[in-house]
Amino acid sequence: MHIRPTMYQYLLFFLLVPCLQVRAGEEFVALSVALASTNDTAVLILDGREDSADVHRLPLLRGVKRLFLKGPAVTNVPQDIVRLPSLEEIGMVGCSISEVTPAIAELASLKILTISEASVAGLPAGIGDLSALERLVVRKTKLATLPEGLGKLGSLWLLDLSMNELRGLPDDLFSGPKLSAVNLEGNRLRELPPEISMATNIVDLSLVNNSLTNLPDEIGSLTKLETLSLFGNRIERLPESIGNLRTLKVLDIRHNALQNLVVSIGNLGNLRALRLDGNQLREIPPEIGNIQELRELSLRDNHLGSLPVSICQLRKLLVLDISENPLVRLPDGIGGLKKLRRLTVDEGFPVEERRAISNSLPRCVIETSSSSNRGVNLPPK
Repeated sequence: MHIRPTMYQYLLFFLLVPCLQVRAGEEFVALSVALASTNDTAVLILDGREDSADVHRLPLLRGVKRLFLKGPAVTNVPQDIVRLPSLEEIGMVGCSISEVTPAIAELASLKILTISEASVAGLPAGIGDLSALERLVVRKTKLATLPEGLGKLGSLWLLDLSMNELRGLPDDLFSGPKLSAVNLEGNRLRELPPEISMATNIVDLSLVNNSLTNLPDEIGSLTKLETLSLFGNRIERLPESIGNLRTLKVLDIRHNALQNLVVSIGNLGNLRALRLDGNQLREIPPEIGNIQELRELSLRDNHLGSLPVSICQLRKLLVLDISENPLVRLPDGIGGLKKLRRLTVDEGFPVEERRAISNSLPRCVIETSSSSNRGVNLPPK
C-alpha cells in the first residue's frame, strides 16, 4: 500500500532511527508499516495539510511517542491522533486550535503537554485525569480560565501558564504533591488564593508582570522556595511571613509600590540576591545586616536618603546598586565589604565620597547609573 508523499511535511526518527523525510515526487510505504518496523522513539510532526483519510489511519502508528502539531493550518486535534497508545508528549505550536479535545484525557502515558502561540481559550475538564503528566506548558494563548482538577495531577512538577489572560486561579491549583516550578508570568492576576499554602514542595515561583497588590500570609508556608520573582506588579507591602522562607535564594521585587520592608526580611539567611529597584522605599530596616549570604543588593530608583550601618555586615556582598536615590554618602565601615566588586551610584554622588570608597576598596569598580547600562524596560500591562 502506498500513500501520497505530501501526507506529512516532516517525519523524524530520533536517536537510533535514521531521519525519514517526505519529499515531493517520491513514494514511501504506508507510515503505519514504516513505524511498526522501527523502535518506539519516533517523532511525528503534522502541519495541517494531511489528507483526512490518512489522518484516520494514524492510530496504526502505535510506536509514536512524540507528536507535534505546527502552524496555523492545524485547526483541531483529531480524535484518532490523541488515541495513539504510546504517546508521551504532545506539542502544539502556532496552531489555530481554539479548544483542546476532551479525548486527550484518555492518554494514560502522556507526560508532556505543550501548547504555545495558539488560540486556545480553555483546557478540557478531564485534564486532571492525566496521572502521568509531568510537564504542562500553556503559554502565549488566550487562556482566561482554568478547570478544577489540576491539583489531581500527581506527577506534575512543572506548570507554565505564562503570557495568558488569567485573572484568577482555582483553589486546588497548587495542591499537586510533586509541583516544584510554577510560572504565571504575564497574566492579569490581582491576588493569589490562600490555598497556595499547599504548594509545600515548590522551589521556583514566577509572578512577573501581573497586577498583584499584596501577597497572602500563606506565602510563608512555601518553606522549600528558592526563587520568588515578583517583578512588575503593584505590591505595596510584603507580609511578615515572608521571613519564613528560610531556603529563599533570590527575591526579585523590582518595579512594585513598596514603601517599606518588613523587619522579617532579616530572617532570610540563605538569600543571595535581593532586587528592590523601582519602588518607593525611603528606608531599609537594619535587620538587612542579618542576611549574611547576600551577594547582590539592588536598590536603584527608590527614595533612600541613607542606608543602615548594618549593611556593612554583608561580608559576602559582591554587587551593590544605590543609583537613582538621593544618597550622598554610605555608612562608615563600608570599606569592610572586601568582596564588593561593583558599586553603582548616581551621577550626582559626590566625587570625594567615591574617592574614599575607591581607596578603601581598591578591587571594587565604581560606576554611575548611566554607564552601568542595566536599566529595565517594562513591557506594557
